[in-house]
Amino acid sequence: MIEIYYNLPRITDRDKRNRVLFGLLIFQALTTGELNRLKLDDLDFENGTINIESDPYSLLRKGNKCRTLFLEAKQIFDILNYIENIRPRILANYYYNMPGRKPAEMNAALSTTNQLLLSMFGSTDIKNSILHLLIWIRKHYPAVRSTLQIRQSVIAFWITKYNLRIVQYMAGHRYVGSTEFYKQIDINNLKREVLEFHPLD
Repeated sequence: MIEIYYNLPRITDRDKRNRVLFGLLIFQALTTGELNRLKLDDLDFENGTINIESDPYSLLRKGNKCRTLFLEAKQIFDILNYIENIRPRILANYYYNMPGRKPAEMNAALSTTNQLLLSMFGSTDIKNSILHLLIWIRKHYPAVRSTLQIRQSVIAFWITKYNLRIVQYMAGHRYVGSTEFYKQIDINNLKREVLEFHPLD
């Protein structure tokens, strides 16, 4: 996975946004829903952490719990560059494409959302952005099938490195049984997944 991270294009604003997005998939094992809910306030660069909020609609059903995870050093530059340079341009382009825009309303338009990751059209729904990123990855790395597979492979790697309860917290699992599942996977499949997909290889 780290190979994919370093081989992602870095030319356009879309490319640089995608590196941030993919980094959060392989280093923090976030779900697509968690990616979509991330806010600027969730980042703490002083402590090098990111806060992952739980799904407000999952309180009465199975779902991930909130947690605070460390950022990898290699991520921080990309995230800072995105926040300081790329994200403002995305919002500015969104503003300039608004019908009947007024110059006096520009600052308000640029602060309409606190969401961290945005589509290149300024939308807060990044499902299509994730889909197009996966299409590029599958073209160059056919073994990668989905964001769920990426998350599962990262958690499988964590299981080989950390205590079960620590992994439960890092993965945001509400029940330890969800984490124990990764210890019950066929050992050969687990080894193959870890060797092929874990982000620290």
